[in-house]
Amino acid sequence: SSFQLYHFVDNLLEYTKVSKQENSSEPYSLYTLAEEKTTIFLNIASSQKTEIINKIDTTLVLSTNKLLLSIIIHNLLDNAIKNTFNGRIVLTSGKRDENIFIRIKDTGKGMSPELVDFYNTSKNNKTQEGVRKIGMGLPMVAELLIILNGSMHIESTVQLGTEITIWLQEEKSS
Repeated sequence: SSFQLYHFVDNLLEYTKVSKQENSSEPYSLYTLAEEKTTIFLNIASSQKTEIINKIDTTLVLSTNKLLLSIIIHNLLDNAIKNTFNGRIVLTSGKRDENIFIRIKDTGKGMSPELVDFYNTSKNNKTQEGVRKIGMGLPMVAELLIILNGSMHIESTVQLGTEITIWLQEEKSS
C-alpha cells in the first residue's frame, strides 16, 4: 500500500511539474517505456501469480509527452495488477490511420457496466461528479488524456477482465 501510495503521489507531483510544459518531448521507444513500467510491478504481479507480457511494437517511436504517458501507463498497470490474481496482463500497441493505440488487457475482476459506461461516455468531459467514489487512478488518466488530446475506450466483463485502449494522435515528424 505504501509503495502504491508513494508512486501515486510521485506521479501527481510529476504531473504538476509538467502541467506548464508543452505537450511533446524527444522521440522515445514506447516498448522501452512500457518495459520500465512493467519492471516496477513484476514482484507484486509475481506474488499474485500474475504474468505481465509486453507485446508492444519494438519499432514504435513516439514524441507525445513521455512523462504524462508514463503516468498513464503506470496507473493502468497498477489498476490491472490490483484486480488480477492468478492471471495475465498483456500490453499491445498498433497504428490506425493517424492514431496510435496502446492496449492493456487483463484477466482480472473486471469493472461494473456503470463504471465502464461512465468512462466511455465522458470523453473530453472534465466534470468529475461521482468520481470520488471510484478512486483516483482512472480519473487522473482521463484528465491526462485530455491534455494529450487522446482518448480512452474500456471494454470489461465482470469476473473475466478488462481491456483499456488508449488512443493518441501520431506526432508528425519534421
